[in-house]
Amino acid sequence: MALITDILAYYKLDESSGDADNAEGTATYDLTNNGTTTYSSALINNGADFGTANTTKYLGGTSNLGITSWGGSYTFSCWVKLNAENDATYSNTTFLNHQPGGATGNRGLQIISYSYNNGTPELKFTRYHNNPEDPNTASYTITLGTTNWTHLVMTYNGTTITGYVNGTSETSVASDTAGGASSYSDAGFALGAYVGGGAYANAIVDEVGVWSRVLTTDEITELYNSGAGLQYPFTTTPTASPIAHILQMI
Repeated sequence: MALITDILAYYKLDESSGDADNAEGTATYDLTNNGTTTYSSALINNGADFGTANTTKYLGGTSNLGITSWGGSYTFSCWVKLNAENDATYSNTTFLNHQPGGATGNRGLQIISYSYNNGTPELKFTRYHNNPEDPNTASYTITLGTTNWTHLVMTYNGTTITGYVNGTSETSVASDTAGGASSYSDAGFALGAYVGGGAYANAIVDEVGVWSRVLTTDEITELYNSGAGLQYPFTTTPTASPIAHILQMI
């Protein structure tokens, strides 16, 4: 299946200022620039730069990007690079946040974040359902640092959350389809913070994609592209590994 199949939104974040356009073309999925988010050199061209001690900046919209059912399958993908490591004061960084919104039964919250966790830094791939105190989180202990770009992917297939880091499945957890949360009633999607603000990112975020299906492991490897990334509409030939190159010659 082609990577472009069932894509809902893609944010290249190649702007130099202002709002972030949805490269897939659905204008209602464009993201508003809040707190004067800047753009700087990133993995591929520019990315959204939220600074080193962010308390106001994020890109957000009031659309659920077409993911209207709390129990539906989806994939979120993004590249991130920290501007400053988390610490006890700045303990939680939200890279990506999605809320289906809608009627009771479809409400919830989905997040890719990075937590200080009392000195043990970890990535978190989270679905909140039923109420704010009932999350399902797939966690992966890692220190991101401020030097390298990291590719993060979160998938949900109706029963399981899986978190991929740099093309490899690193963590998973069961998560049922129950909804009904009284919170999170407003639909929305945000980069660099929760929808509406909070847990702001001290990072640069780049190349964000949203699909209404679970990408295969091969497709996620293709997106990672040996660390070079692959930008919508994914027409660039992925970077082949040396082994793959040898096999192609046989």
